[in-house]
Amino acid sequence: MSAMPAPKIDDPADLYVPEFADDSEFIAHIISEHMTEEGETEFFSEFFVALRRSKAEADLRHVNRVIETWVRSFMVVHNDEFDAKWHHARKAKPEDSPILSLEDIKRRLRVT
Repeated sequence: MSAMPAPKIDDPADLYVPEFADDSEFIAHIISEHMTEEGETEFFSEFFVALRRSKAEADLRHVNRVIETWVRSFMVVHNDEFDAKWHHARKAKPEDSPILSLEDIKRRLRVT
């Protein structure tokens, strides 16, 4: 079984847009207040590489991936429960949880 590539995005209307994206002040706040200088540099570097690739291939999927990845990561990290869950995960030992095979995971999720 192999993963299917994401479909090409050639219409800007098909880009992932987070619910708060219309609030440009909020986006600016996220970047200026919640990212380190290194994070800002990395985000913009990834964004412009993706923009060049999207232009070259006439496929907005690359820009979409960068934006969606950073927005979703921000939402996870800034969740009120993130620190507690991260701390709990860091303390866990491999023997505390069984290692599941792909078949075990599919069975638990009821996926074929």
